[in-house]
Amino acid sequence: MHQIQKSINENDGPALARAAHAFISSVGYFSQSQAVVFLRTLEDIEKNDRWDAAAETYDNLSGEIEKINRFLEECVTRKELGL
Repeated sequence: MHQIQKSINENDGPALARAAHAFISSVGYFSQSQAVVFLRTLEDIEKNDRWDAAAETYDNLSGEIEKINRFLEECVTRKELGL
């Protein structure tokens, strides 16, 4: 997430595409969630000349990543409780 945000702040399209692409694999492992859609949008920001959408897409992605993190925390808690 840090590299994605840094790339957006620096308007570095190639770095943004690489960071988003790399993160797709990690997020996609857990689900084909809305996070993957946001990552694909970020991956193509420069190609589609949509820098105006980068910050909002990043914010939406952050919310989806929070959902995934909460889910994973619940899984760990349930395992620790033997559920």
